[in-house]
Amino acid sequence: MEKNIDVEVARIDGELKLIHEKLKVIETNHLAHLKEDIHKINKLVWTIGIMVFSNLLFILRDLLF
Repeated sequence: MEKNIDVEVARIDGELKLIHEKLKVIETNHLAHLKEDIHKINKLVWTIGIMVFSNLLFILRDLLF
C-alpha cells in the first residue's frame, strides 16, 4: 500500500513538472509572439487612421475653399 502511494506521488510529481515546463514555454515563446503581432496590428491601425484623417482634411479643404 505504501509503495503504491510512493508511485502515485512520483507520477503526480512528474506530471506537475511537465505542466510547469509547458507553462514556461507558453509564457516565454507564445506570449512574446502574440505581443509582437499585437504591436504590428496596432501600428497598422494607427497608420490607417492617420490616412483616413488626412483624407478627411483634404475633403474638408476642397469643400470649404
